[in-house]
Amino acid sequence: EKPTARGFHAMWLSGYTIFIHGGQGTGGVGISSVRSDTWSFDVFTKVWKQFGTSDASPAASSLAVAPLSSTVAVAFGGLGSDNSPTTDCVYFDAKSGWTKADPAGARPPRSAGHSALYDNDSFQMLVSFGVALGPRLPD
Repeated sequence: EKPTARGFHAMWLSGYTIFIHGGQGTGGVGISSVRSDTWSFDVFTKVWKQFGTSDASPAASSLAVAPLSSTVAVAFGGLGSDNSPTTDCVYFDAKSGWTKADPAGARPPRSAGHSALYDNDSFQMLVSFGVALGPRLPD
């Protein structure tokens, strides 16, 4: 079994494993084709693995994911199931799946198609660019 075709998905590398989440499926633009599934691909064994979904699984495309360690990543924003940018923040752990997060401090504006990285020294996720509520870049 392997994931269905998609674009605008989140993808990150952890060790020798590639993870993908969400994205826009082949059904066209709109909420009917937004994916909320998470998969990993082991580059050595060439085997796909699907993770279970939960209420914390982001139903999103065009979100940014930043790896925190070899098994944990954090995701922010993206287009939600209503096709609007979100400020959702969730963690993914390869052992337990998705968990909702409530980070301290102010959040960036709603955005999709943005970039993010995690700074281990300051324990912060840095988010930049993206589209908020129209064809503009908020930063």
